[in-house]
Amino acid sequence: MKKNRIALPGLILCAVLAFSFPARAEGWALSDDGKYWMYFYSPAEPAEDEWIESDGKEYYVDSSGHMKTGWVTDKNSGERYYLGSDGAKVYNAFTGDGKYVGSEGTEVKAFDSYRKAAKKEIKQIFSELKKNGQEYAWIVSDDLNRDGYRDLAVSAVNPLNAGVPGHLLAVYIWDSEEQELNVSFETEVAAGSEKARLLRGKEDGTLWLEIQTDSSGFLYFDMEDDATSFENENNFSMEISEWGTPVFLNNKDEMERLEWLAAIKERQDSLVDEITLSYVLCDQNGSDGLIDRGLTEEETELWEDE
Repeated sequence: MKKNRIALPGLILCAVLAFSFPARAEGWALSDDGKYWMYFYSPAEPAEDEWIESDGKEYYVDSSGHMKTGWVTDKNSGERYYLGSDGAKVYNAFTGDGKYVGSEGTEVKAFDSYRKAAKKEIKQIFSELKKNGQEYAWIVSDDLNRDGYRDLAVSAVNPLNAGVPGHLLAVYIWDSEEQELNVSFETEVAAGSEKARLLRGKEDGTLWLEIQTDSSGFLYFDMEDDATSFENENNFSMEISEWGTPVFLNNKDEMERLEWLAAIKERQDSLVDEITLSYVLCDQNGSDGLIDRGLTEEETELWEDE
């Protein structure tokens, strides 16, 4: 009686192949050389040249099916996106090369321009400060003119009280239309006896610039909301007449001394020094961290619209 034969070689070959090339379920797996992550829809069907949504995150695989990191350009929209070291698209964060991506995952170019310009101005100021033996400055990177965008102000350290800002050195306002940081006020590091500071209107919060002059006079400038430059409001000055007597002026109007002093006090009483609370004392390295602060949700929406 003949017995059925079993094709052992064929069975052995199938077993070897199954062991060498395990079946892949849908999902991520390393490439055969172990160098790249790939996404498979089925054992023989890798995703290629497309976006992949996995576990609530977005990834991109190239034409070879390899997961990408760093900057990639979407071929359909032309937009550039940044993928982190894990391959996932990055949102509302700084990238590895120092840019900032927002809620859509694309670069917030206006904000990056602001940061670059702000750091350039701060670097120049610190260069001048160091010539005078100063290593620190008080810096505020905040919305000064109440248009929603970040601006910049730098003050020297107060030689009498290092715990509060001293003489105001510069004010820069972001011009959203021109896409640049506008120089609204600048003075020399060694400014003599003139002193300047930023204030706000007590009633309406308007931004004010106060300059105390060498002759004990005061100059007051205000900046309207959304504006980028200061406008002169009061020029309290004292001159000596041809007869050697003092003449007290508010702009070009002559005043009696007591009336003049009362007008100065009235202006000063209308202003508050709340901006001091926004200043941060730092050296040049620390200033980078101050500028490189992520955007709030409201800021992101505003900067992305530019």
